[in-house]
Amino acid sequence: MNKKEEYLIGQIEKAISENNYKEVNTCYQELLKTVSPNEIAEITAKVSMYNHDHQNKVSENSANEFQVVKSELYRTTGICVKLRYLSIHSIIGGLALGLLGTLLCGMGEITGYYNDGILYTGLGIAIMGGILLMLVSPVSWIIFTKKMKCFLEEQKRIFDLICQNESKLQYIGNIEDIDQSFLDRGQMIVNKYRGQMIDNQRNGFGVAIIPNKKTGMGRIYVGEWKHNCLMGVGKLYSEDMSMVIEGEFSHAKIHGVVDITWDDGDSWHGEYQNDLPFNGQGKTKVNNKIQTGVWKNGVKVQ
Repeated sequence: MNKKEEYLIGQIEKAISENNYKEVNTCYQELLKTVSPNEIAEITAKVSMYNHDHQNKVSENSANEFQVVKSELYRTTGICVKLRYLSIHSIIGGLALGLLGTLLCGMGEITGYYNDGILYTGLGIAIMGGILLMLVSPVSWIIFTKKMKCFLEEQKRIFDLICQNESKLQYIGNIEDIDQSFLDRGQMIVNKYRGQMIDNQRNGFGVAIIPNKKTGMGRIYVGEWKHNCLMGVGKLYSEDMSMVIEGEFSHAKIHGVVDITWDDGDSWHGEYQNDLPFNGQGKTKVNNKIQTGVWKNGVKVQ
């Protein structure tokens, strides 16, 4: 063994003691240029064991981070939904109260002095409508847009963690990263994909954030694609990651027998028809109670 090889072995052992993953494997690959693994069996075993332990630690840390980010995403999704609801209904409520107040004021003026109560009531209602319209709605919308930014960042992190832990992405070819996110009426719509691309289309296996223009909150899909469509076996996560559907997809729709699980322990195993669960033969578990039979539109018929 020459001096360079001895030096590299020394650097590998030092890097292992310092837990420097990159340095360990860089030096080991350099060492393999001049010697075979069998000639350096002892150091090869050390590197193999180190890499195995390192990967286990990375997987454990990644799993822990996934649960933390998932919890944050679930909480943020709930806040966003409530703020959107508040903002939209403040506009509707404000307009309705403003119209009602205006009508009552008109009635008070028409009916004369003895109906000042109607006039003042109408004025008060109109003011309430103005507060909803001019204050509550815009403030809640501003907070909503800020929370949506948090949601998108958390979802992107979940997307990265899923890709990092998805073993198929580590060994299949033609992997590309596509980010086709866009602004829609001032709101960012995230459309990301990491997976196989053939003929400039999503073909094969891949992970994607599928956008929803209506809510701005996308769902994450992990599975097979054909001509840019969800086609084959896959998993579809809900926006807040509290539900996952596993099964067969056909032309971007869920088709056939699927497994649906919720974070609270409830589940469904059975047929999925017309892009709806609980249609056909299946088994449910709700509040630890298991039922088997035939369902139609969510209602058990047999």
